[in-house]
Amino acid sequence: MNGSADGIDVLVGQRIRQQRTLRGISQDKLGQLIGVSFQQVQKYESGANRISASRLFTVSRALEAPIEFFFSETGETQADGEDETEAERINGAPADVLSRRETLKLVRFYYDLPERLRPHVVELLRAISIEDA
Repeated sequence: MNGSADGIDVLVGQRIRQQRTLRGISQDKLGQLIGVSFQQVQKYESGANRISASRLFTVSRALEAPIEFFFSETGETQADGEDETEAERINGAPADVLSRRETLKLVRFYYDLPERLRPHVVELLRAISIEDA
């Protein structure tokens, strides 16, 4: 290797950051859960350091995500025959919409709401987006 991060290492790091953010866990807290420093978590998330299989297993347990989540291009597992990501199905959405911090915060806050309010929030956002378009 020439010293640059491998694409798979970067992808795994992005998935770690995505799941950690969705769970509302700081880098420091994740480090404590998996037995490393927050600086090491930063290096995993950037792809600067590779994460071993055993450590990734520990991370998957701490973040309550299956191992395959960390290798999926979309951060989800897809059914056979599905090759289109959610981002590609949303008109005008940037390709990286699902990995953006803003999107992750919205999802986290959405799931913090009582279940009965969620449909109303979705309708409000839909109405605002239609009106603004």
